[in-house]
Amino acid sequence: METVLSVRPRELTFEVGVGAPIVTKLALESKLDEELAFKVKTTHPRRYVVRPNAGVLKPREAIAIEIAMETVTELPPDMAACKDKFLLQVSKTAGRETLPSSEFWATVPPEKVIQQKFKVFLTTASPANPPAAPAPAALSAPAPAPASAPAAAPAAPTAPPPAPAATAPAPPPAPAPAPAAAPAAPPAPPASLS
Repeated sequence: METVLSVRPRELTFEVGVGAPIVTKLALESKLDEELAFKVKTTHPRRYVVRPNAGVLKPREAIAIEIAMETVTELPPDMAACKDKFLLQVSKTAGRETLPSSEFWATVPPEKVIQQKFKVFLTTASPANPPAAPAPAALSAPAPAPASAPAAAPAAPTAPPPAPAATAPAPPPAPAPAPAAAPAAPPAPPASLS
């Protein structure tokens, strides 16, 4: 295949995320001064959409084929051992490029078809890690705000009046223990986040 067409990548990897689009690309580049017909098949046509799934490459032309996996509501059970495969078939057009795809491929002798198979690998999408890091930073940022909230009486009335009134008298009797003010601070951030 490499003498006729450059194909990248050699394996198809899909980063699967619940509710997120799952797309990968297959890059084709003709190495010939002749037109090439191509088509892409899969063992699991209900799971994938291939665009374009067939066409003609002009001499030395490069294209990207987009392969989209259906959006999932939960991770597929075959994540670790996916058996899905794709097949790329290529043939010189030899003046038959105007035929509809199905008619063209019916006229091509099997020995004139160049094929390449692709295994499918499913991996878990990794955007969950970046949001986890900002969450602790957000919790540490509200902690200083509650420290100023006991000094400011308006912050306490925004929370339910009975609970802030009970916490407000407790800090004045023990002003020296700064740690007592810090434990009161964690309940305040959830109230401000709500």
